[in-house]
Amino acid sequence: MYIGKADGNEGIWQRWGCYVRSDGTGYNDRLTKLIRDNGADYAQNFEFSILEYYFKGEKSKKFFDQRESHWKNVFHSRSTGLNGN
Repeated sequence: MYIGKADGNEGIWQRWGCYVRSDGTGYNDRLTKLIRDNGADYAQNFEFSILEYYFKGEKSKKFFDQRESHWKNVFHSRSTGLNGN
């Protein structure tokens, strides 16, 4: 499990583009290690889901950071998943 937010200027498309350009890792250290240890084809096991959606202009950066942290807590993705922060 890995939880991440897409709060860049181009939103979800920018973030998902980052995953595509990086063989599915999004430059996340733990995902990168997983791919390195298991081979590039391992990324085919990944699924992406949107947990919440907001228009970028309607909320603050702090709000997005709090929501990301909330979902990391709900899914325990720091202790049992691939989130290191």
